[in-house]
Amino acid sequence: MSKSLSERMIDPKSPDRRPRRAAYALPTFFTAGNIFLGYISVIQSFQGAMMASASGMGAEPHFELAAKCIGIAVFLDGLDGRIARMTNTTSDFGREMDSLADVISFGIAPGRARFCLGRSISRPL
Repeated sequence: MSKSLSERMIDPKSPDRRPRRAAYALPTFFTAGNIFLGYISVIQSFQGAMMASASGMGAEPHFELAAKCIGIAVFLDGLDGRIARMTNTTSDFGREMDSLADVISFGIAPGRARFCLGRSISRPL
């Protein structure tokens, strides 16, 4: 008899069938990964812009990595909310942290990447 994921996350000793404390960390790790990937994307955009302004060569891999990090962040953003609902571990802190991750990964990181890439492409000859 196998238990579902939500049944395994419930503390059997809890009278009100609350999730285990460790279950709250699982969606938080996905959100933290989302923030980390947004941060890496911003850093790679800056490095690409510096490479493009210094020599004009070798900046493309930095911008490619920045774009890949944003793409993986989309995947992690979809998973963190789904896992929180499956394990019944939604919280106000989790919602606020997810909003912060969205601002970093889908606001600041793509904006910085577009700005740096545009500056490196449209520089005067």
